Amino acid sequence: MKIDNANMEELKRNTVFFLSLIVLCVVLSQTVMAGTDATFDAWVDQLTDWIEGSLGKGVSIAFVIIGIIMGIAQQTLKAVAIGVGCALGLNFTPTVISAMFTATLL
Repeated sequence: MKIDNANMEELKRNTVFFLSLIVLCVVLSQTVMAGTDATFDAWVDQLTDWIEGSLGKGVSIAFVIIGIIMGIAQQTLKAVAIGVGCALGLNFTPTVISAMFTATLL
């Protein structure tokens, strides 16, 4: 591939762009503190209590019952599996999300 002036200018422009992105990331990395903000802690605690409490259990049971009813209506087990999957997802989501956001690097 022959490099002419137009290709060389584009290469220079791309190089400057990516280098400026790297410098920007390094400079701003000092100000980014993910996970240290407590603005929504009360809201997150309330939603977690609801999902892990009686509301979450009630919604999970409703998912399974609706899945069974839809499974009978459609004469297939797919709807039951979806209902059970939604119930399991609802019950395990707070634990998974908490584990994701409190993970630390060794």
